Amino acid sequence: VVDDKKKEARVHFERGQKLVEEQAWEAALAEFLKSRETFPTRGNTQNAAVCLRKLHRFDEALDLLERFDQDFKEVPPQDRAAVDQEVKALRALVGRIDVRVSEAGAAVRIDEKERGVAPLAGPVRVSAGSHLVRVFREGFLPFEQRVDVPGEGSVLVEAKLAALTQSGRLKVNE
Repeated sequence: VVDDKKKEARVHFERGQKLVEEQAWEAALAEFLKSRETFPTRGNTQNAAVCLRKLHRFDEALDLLERFDQDFKEVPPQDRAAVDQEVKALRALVGRIDVRVSEAGAAVRIDEKERGVAPLAGPVRVSAGSHLVRVFREGFLPFEQRVDVPGEGSVLVEAKLAALTQSGRLKVNE
């Protein structure tokens, strides 16, 4: 069973390598992530991180490489040093958004990606740059704010949800 998983992971890894040569980063990422899901290796992990970086998804690349030590115990010192250097570089490209919401149970989305339900456990790590924060809960007007997050910086978003004062029902007859 392990050999079959290794073979399948190898097929996806090789597809990913060919796609990297074409600079088809999204497709290559999908192949490396599938390879990693099937049988995690240092190679498919590092290649997935490279693709994420090329796609400017710095926070996801950082998340992946920060788990590197836990996932792979026996790594040659030069490879470990390269990963540590990349982690340091990625940290400079990542910031945080601290979303504080007036209503518990409200859904928090950043750039259309579900990030949790208020109250959040802590600030949300994101790539440096512009982000759209949306907070919504049934019975309240939705909240939306665009924020610019600097690398290694943090931005506070205070989402005050206003209760809907009027509601109604829509009936559609054909």
